[in-house]
Amino acid sequence: MPNRGPRKRHDPKLHRKPSGHYYAVFYDPDRAHRKRLWYSSGITDAQAAQEWFTDICRDWRRGMLDPWSQKQQRERGLGEAINCYFKAHPNLKPTTVVTRVSLLSSFTRHLPAGVTLSLVNEEHITSFLGRPDLVLETRHGYLSILRYFFSWCIKEQLLEADPTSSVKLPKLGRRIPEFLTPMEFRRLLAAVDAIYEEKLNRKPRSYIQEGDIIWVKAPIELAVATSLRISDVVRLRWAQVRRDAGIILVDDRTKTGNEYTVPILELAEEVLSRQAEERDEDGLVFHSPSGGPLSKGNLQNRIRQARTYARLPKNISFHSLRHTFATWRLMQTGNIRLVSVLLGHTTLDQTQNYAHVALLAMRSMNPAEFEALGVSWHRYVTPHQAPGDGAAHDQSGLMMSPSLMPGTLPSYESEVQPGNPVL
Repeated sequence: MPNRGPRKRHDPKLHRKPSGHYYAVFYDPDRAHRKRLWYSSGITDAQAAQEWFTDICRDWRRGMLDPWSQKQQRERGLGEAINCYFKAHPNLKPTTVVTRVSLLSSFTRHLPAGVTLSLVNEEHITSFLGRPDLVLETRHGYLSILRYFFSWCIKEQLLEADPTSSVKLPKLGRRIPEFLTPMEFRRLLAAVDAIYEEKLNRKPRSYIQEGDIIWVKAPIELAVATSLRISDVVRLRWAQVRRDAGIILVDDRTKTGNEYTVPILELAEEVLSRQAEERDEDGLVFHSPSGGPLSKGNLQNRIRQARTYARLPKNISFHSLRHTFATWRLMQTGNIRLVSVLLGHTTLDQTQNYAHVALLAMRSMNPAEFEALGVSWHRYVTPHQAPGDGAAHDQSGLMMSPSLMPGTLPSYESEVQPGNPVL
């Protein structure tokens, strides 16, 4: 019988297991044994699996892929796993993607040549995190990202064991949120005015835009009056502002997966009233001096400029205004549950730090600043004092009224009233 030569190889087919994982089935009639082969992708996302399948089909037709090679299946490249990881997480924030891509790429470059995903071990992780240019807080952040990645690899059956499971780092101390006192807040706003005046009086003046730097006061005031993050401020639209209902709708789905509301109090109402006079067709509440949307980078730079001029601590940033709102509100109401709701926190533990900050502020601020917040010294007790009159105390020693007991959730109307001297 004449030799017919090698027969045409069949294209693979994509299938899905009951567990949700996708795999490809290869068939090669010229093989003496095991003509059919199941090739696992380790992917559960349909779109990512389809992209993976397209890639292996291309390599199969070109003769670049031999799925029968056990070594080739076992030695999956780290770069391939990283690509699959991001394809399986299409809803990550762009900033999160940039951070994780940068870290995982740096980790890949740090590995010795020839180390694939299955060969990564604890020593590689420890060596990467032990670089002398990394501070302890950064190491904790990097380890957290690596753990997310390797746990996903295990879930997708790309790995059998997590190389980060035994990695230990020294514990971080309690991180106290930085905030502004009422006096420091006034100094920050005064610094903005002073910088603007100096620019006006400087020669020549041709390069100064109308409203240069002075525009930053409105976002600062709104942030400290509402707790909005910098990303919420720059993209805030009038459709989110319900002045008739006295609330702002905050879309926080990229941060916590939730939406929540914050009340419009006196200072916030003043800011929004001023901005409403310059309302534009694009629907944004805030604009740069050139008329375009605000950028987070420009806003942060202006905050740093004013902070330096006012001689405030270097760790003060735009996010410190959110901490300021939380600390002031907790000092005014003594209600940690209410502050948690106003901040859009999903758990009370996220808000607990502010109780410690409020007590530290009580010991460092003078009575005049307390009065500016409308706070009485008698709202607080020190940790060694015993509770009384039916009041509840949290672990920090902050006194809370009986209405703050577990099982009750205060409403805005019962706890937040307009007319506050600062907010």
